[in-house]
Amino acid sequence: MNELLAQFIAEARDLLQEAGEDLLALERTPDNEEAINRLFRSVHTLKGSSGLFEVQPLTQILHAAEDIFQAVREHALLLRSKESLEKELPLRELEMTPEEKKLIKGFMFLSQKPVLYVVNIGESTTLGDDLEAAGARFKLDEVAHRPNAGATAICGKVEAELAEMDETEAAEFLGSYGLHESGLVRLIRKSYELLGLISFFTAGEDECRAWTVERGSKAVEAAGAIHTDLSKHFIRAETIHWDQLLEAGSEAEARSRGTLRLEGKEYLVKDGDVMHIRHSG
Repeated sequence: MNELLAQFIAEARDLLQEAGEDLLALERTPDNEEAINRLFRSVHTLKGSSGLFEVQPLTQILHAAEDIFQAVREHALLLRSKESLEKELPLRELEMTPEEKKLIKGFMFLSQKPVLYVVNIGESTTLGDDLEAAGARFKLDEVAHRPNAGATAICGKVEAELAEMDETEAAEFLGSYGLHESGLVRLIRKSYELLGLISFFTAGEDECRAWTVERGSKAVEAAGAIHTDLSKHFIRAETIHWDQLLEAGSEAEARSRGTLRLEGKEYLVKDGDVMHIRHSG
């Protein structure tokens, strides 16, 4: 039986290798009847033979299948990446599905990472306008609008002075230049945008804390960023945007206004949400 099983696994590997190649062929040409017919034959062959064996051997076959399919997909993606680089296009501009991004992430290709161009300009009485116009002035608009790229401007001298001021002094100092936020804040915001990240808050009697999650995360996933048990035992999330909470002055007042609401697992967390996770743990 062991010899028969070994023979079957070897044959299954060959069939799965062919099936992986056929799947890739169908991605390129969905009406490829030859590839479709081969794929059906491979599936029927495997289904007809697998009934001879127990669950444990089949698990081995499934693992082998996963390895083969992943290797085939990985190989195809690396070929596409090579073609992109040979055309002098960075991998950050190569269109990929979320699955492909996960597949290639382990290689840590430098050109796949987002790029942020930061211009350090001089101090002036029209600093606010100069910062806004810096992208066009230094001809960064074109590169900043390419996929996974961005640009921002700061004044290093002003930022150094702000670092030594308290919050009240910093606000007055920024106002004198026609600014409402520092270059550091703009830099952080742009970095989060390029990385596809957002922040939400949890607030208690002793502290308020920011948590970072990927943009598009659901409430149950955000709960898992705090603690895995919160994700497992998630019930609901009391949610309000931070500016609405400040305007209301308290959670009780926000609740009476209807701005503090209950959201379920599928709720898409927004940047700046304040959340209280209800759970059964």
